[in-house]
Amino acid sequence: MLKKIAPSIAIVSILLLAGCSNTTNLEQQIQSLSSKVDSLTMKVDAMSSDVAASKSMSESNNTEIKMLKSAVDSASANANKANMRLDNLVSSYKK
Repeated sequence: MLKKIAPSIAIVSILLLAGCSNTTNLEQQIQSLSSKVDSLTMKVDAMSSDVAASKSMSESNNTEIKMLKSAVDSASANANKANMRLDNLVSSYKK
């Protein structure tokens, strides 16, 4: 019985040792994946920075739009007052 098991044990141990001895390809693949992850991390960081800058610019633009709307409303109110004064002036000459 030992004569039948011994060759099987020898073959299995040789295969295990052969599988464990050739790790350079695996290490290269791990290094390649690691560099790809690092590259993607840098791209995500750059995109996050771009998004933050866009958000800041959008908030700044919203503030400017509100200021312009206020100025337009003020100018419109002043124009309406001026038109009313002119209408009153014209009506006083017609009488």
